[in-house]
Amino acid sequence: MIDLLPLAALAQDPRPASRVGRKAAGLAELMRIGATVPAGFVLPVGTDPNDPGFAAALADGMSVLERETGRRFGAGPRALLVAVRSGAAVSMPGMLDTVLDVGVTPAALAALAAESGEAFAASTRLRALEGYGRDVAGLPDRAIALARAQACARHGLASGASLDAHPAAAGDASDALERSLHEAGWVLPADAHAQLELAVRAVFASWSAPRAVRYRRHQGVAEATGTACLVQAMVFGNRDARSCAGVLTTRDPRTGAPGVRGEYAPRAQGPDVVDGRSQPLPLTTAAALDEGRDPSRALQHVEPEAFAALVQMAAQAERHFADALELEFVVDAGVVHALQARPAKRTLEAGVRIARALVGEGLCSSSAALSTLDPGGFAQAYRAHLPPLDELARRGIAPIARGLAVGGGAAVGALAVDVAGAVRWVQSGVDVILARPDTRPDDVHGMKLAAGLLTSAGGATSHAATVARGLGKPCVTGCLSMTLSPDHDGVAFDGFSGPTRVRVGEPITIDGDTGYVYAGALPIERTARVEGLSEVLGWADEARRLRVMGICDTLPRALATLRSDVDGIGLFTDRLLHDPALADAARILLVADPEGPEAREAEETLVDGLRVRLRPVVDALAGRPLVVRAFDDVLPDLLGLDADGVARLAAASGESRRDTDRRLRELRPTHRRLGLRGARLGLVCAALPAALVRALVSAIDGSGSELEVVVPAVTSGRELRKVVELVVRCLGDRVARVPRLGAVVGFPHACLEAGDIATAARSIYFDTHELTRTMFGMSWEDSRRYLTRYVHELGVYDADPFVRFDETGVGRMIRTGTAAARAARPAVRLGLAGEVAGEPSAVRLAHELGFAMIACPPERVAVARIAAGQAASRRPD
Repeated sequence: MIDLLPLAALAQDPRPASRVGRKAAGLAELMRIGATVPAGFVLPVGTDPNDPGFAAALADGMSVLERETGRRFGAGPRALLVAVRSGAAVSMPGMLDTVLDVGVTPAALAALAAESGEAFAASTRLRALEGYGRDVAGLPDRAIALARAQACARHGLASGASLDAHPAAAGDASDALERSLHEAGWVLPADAHAQLELAVRAVFASWSAPRAVRYRRHQGVAEATGTACLVQAMVFGNRDARSCAGVLTTRDPRTGAPGVRGEYAPRAQGPDVVDGRSQPLPLTTAAALDEGRDPSRALQHVEPEAFAALVQMAAQAERHFADALELEFVVDAGVVHALQARPAKRTLEAGVRIARALVGEGLCSSSAALSTLDPGGFAQAYRAHLPPLDELARRGIAPIARGLAVGGGAAVGALAVDVAGAVRWVQSGVDVILARPDTRPDDVHGMKLAAGLLTSAGGATSHAATVARGLGKPCVTGCLSMTLSPDHDGVAFDGFSGPTRVRVGEPITIDGDTGYVYAGALPIERTARVEGLSEVLGWADEARRLRVMGICDTLPRALATLRSDVDGIGLFTDRLLHDPALADAARILLVADPEGPEAREAEETLVDGLRVRLRPVVDALAGRPLVVRAFDDVLPDLLGLDADGVARLAAASGESRRDTDRRLRELRPTHRRLGLRGARLGLVCAALPAALVRALVSAIDGSGSELEVVVPAVTSGRELRKVVELVVRCLGDRVARVPRLGAVVGFPHACLEAGDIATAARSIYFDTHELTRTMFGMSWEDSRRYLTRYVHELGVYDADPFVRFDETGVGRMIRTGTAAARAARPAVRLGLAGEVAGEPSAVRLAHELGFAMIACPPERVAVARIAAGQAASRRPD
């Protein structure tokens, strides 16, 4: 049975977005606060268009809609046309189909002409054919563009001109499209109900379109959720001179400043604003002045009553939703209609400012404001930006063009002018700036790979701008002085310093914070420049239960990280041995007689040197814990000696050159990550690990900070117990100061043996990077050669598992290990460590499993803190 849910009923009895889609749920809420929303009904998520009762259910829904509107579907004297809109439970901007102007029949067109004029009827027929051709029949965009271009040429209109006020040209374009449809084996049905059924089927089918699948893979959206379908009475932004379509945000999505922002297109429908078909106009006179445009064309000046109604609706909606919103609207003959309300995509700066404002204005609590933030966006705290403009000017660096600043910081890369080219450059290891006249949903996989986006058309609410903000990428739109070369070998700028040409592959720099474009590769910086960031992170810290540690592999990085609000440091000891004197001492311990004077002298050198090197970090800890990943991958760097180096080592260790060379060959790994490291090194080459432990204990002694030594490459509890015995033995009379000892679990076998390991370890860290390598059987380095194609072209993986935490494989293995460890020792402390341990889905898993800590790289610490705070504040569904 097909379940139809009228919007009016949803306004009285709300249903979750997971059932009716985010769009319908948002519109129902708008209706609750009195906003004008076109009447309609929802086919919920899970509706099967092949159900035997599907056509009858649609007919019943249309009968109800006819009664609500007082119009007849596809007929006169007052014709009803409908919009068939997708409605996923999560935001998928531009990825799913929407079919407008459904129900255009000869009778309907005659009624529309009688009601609002021939120009309106001709425009609506053309738009109906375009939507049907593109989204139902699969007609290529170039065929639709060609029909318009030929009609413009035939009637003496500028290329790309709007045909809404030119009925003869619109009629010619429509006739051309009908011929193209006929040649492709399609025809727009004369029956309105047949059009509706095809449109609804197309919307449901768009969930499985390649571009939508790629987007979900990148965003981590579950495939099984599906989309709802919303059928609404059409309202027309192309009806007359007092009609328009637009998008507004209740606050500035780039800066978070209060006051509505947005754009509109006169005599247009919604797609005109976001797909780059026309250059939209600003809503406010202030925005027009800021952008150097004519303020008399702003909606605030052209239609002050409609603008005032929009501002009032925006204020009411923001109070009701307690969040900054993006609202799609249509003004039909002066009357404002709301078509969508969703949380506005925003930059990190805007997100922080908006969250603080929501709390300061009493609209919500700090925990609720925390939920409005995208934790992944907090990686932007360390995003790239250019030096100040005056500093660039002093260096003689001037921009070549300027567009609209959409945000995301600065980006440098080789110029690419199409998605295929961008993919090729990225696969070869080169960052790219993707420059296009505008972007389409099918371009998304290339947009994700690009370091930054540059378009000549579109505005702050265009497809490129919206997607870029969601991806956190630098973006400049509306760069009107940029022209793509006819042969697609570069772009030309007619900008500030005269004509400038940049060829494909040449470096170019864009600044999404100022809108400026520069030729060449400019120097960029990475520092946090977000006002109020510490306050918002403080909300997360108050809520979270997870300790967030910073993984640092060098002493300078550890010191820099400790200057931020991090709960402690995880340090790799192999990086501590890069000092030549310490490296020589470590080599002697590998080859010398452990009882000989050379080994004892080398051990003292190593202990004293490490203590001195570690002391600044220990002082900076100020009581925070230090986790040291001991005995890790130290051998490859120590063993790479030439013949002279081997001779010097033999002399220093008191061994023969032959024995020294033999010993080095025995230790040298064939595969770097599979050789003597971690627990294996501790048991086979005990002298070096013993010296490392002594040095660590000596360095931290008396500091007030807790030292935890964790042993990687552990495969079983028996192995770890022998390492523990080694540590106790090497400390001798200082055994009372044995540090907390833990294990790093990075192999599937160790996850299965986690119960046995837990009996010997005070704590267990699940290493996400190591588990990803071993679960997938590939290294990060080698996978760069093919993984981009696997994800974005072949669809083998939903995402790069070294960038996004793999919940299905690695996550399942961690759950298995957690259950085993807790069954054997309920009090064992558990943690997550690695490159993706700070990724939001990994943090949520750690919170769900009751882990004590997260250890991630410094650039992910802010992300992990926000995600941990959100996980702790989240209300049960």
